[in-house]
Amino acid sequence: MTVAFDLDDTLALERDYVKSGFKAVAEALGNPVYFDFLWQLYLERVRGSSFNQLLANYPELASRFTVTDLVKLYRSHKPTLPFIEGIPELLSQLKASEVKLAIISDGPLISQSAKVEALNLTQIFDLIILTDIWGKTFWKPHPRAYVEVEECLASEPFVFVGDNPAKDFVSASGRGWESFCLRLEGQLHFNMPIKPEEKVQEVFSVNLLTQALLGLL
Repeated sequence: MTVAFDLDDTLALERDYVKSGFKAVAEALGNPVYFDFLWQLYLERVRGSSFNQLLANYPELASRFTVTDLVKLYRSHKPTLPFIEGIPELLSQLKASEVKLAIISDGPLISQSAKVEALNLTQIFDLIILTDIWGKTFWKPHPRAYVEVEECLASEPFVFVGDNPAKDFVSASGRGWESFCLRLEGQLHFNMPIKPEEKVQEVFSVNLLTQALLGLL
């Protein structure tokens, strides 16, 4: 059996990466108050304009930095990033059962590579596909990464575990993979409904996910 995982909000919470990135930016700018400002925006569900608002609120920064500068600091930082509780144990059990493990992850290559390094994923997974290496056109739901998993690991059946119903399960379901949507508080897409035409099982804890995956063996 092969189990492919999404990375963000499946292996590690994206909010933990965001917090790490905002702390790194504030440290580079020389004042922890900038972290407090950015994190409060995140808690208020502001997405995509945080650095614009930071520079607007602190004109002295705008005279020295651009939004592009801050994005570069954010994406290039070395994150402090923990696994979601229970995920290391799940991966260990799957490896002990000789299950092949893969990752299919979207996002800017520099930041996704930093997450892989922070979590030491190359020591755990048989195949890691960061789709941005092919360009954004090949981010999920494009099937290229799923085909790559089938060709490189060739250990049936194939299973996908993700969190984002908008893109994670389209190709997996279309290719006949078993799919599980991990639902945890704190995920960005926790409340997003699953498309009825996709055969996806929802699981609401890592423990239940563990039971479901081991039950397929």
